[in-house]
Amino acid sequence: MINREDLLSGTRPEVGSRILVTEKESFQGYEVMDYKGMVWGISMRSKDVVQEIF
Repeated sequence: MINREDLLSGTRPEVGSRILVTEKESFQGYEVMDYKGMVWGISMRSKDVVQEIF
């Protein structure tokens, strides 16, 4: 599991066979071995959804 302390210390965590997803072109400290395609989505954020609707 990747934890905050490892990331802040600059330790490169082992990822095993997990798939890493990013919106950037690269992962610092990792080599991209395979490109699976583009990831996209829509996000809507609001402090108070009910207030925004009415």
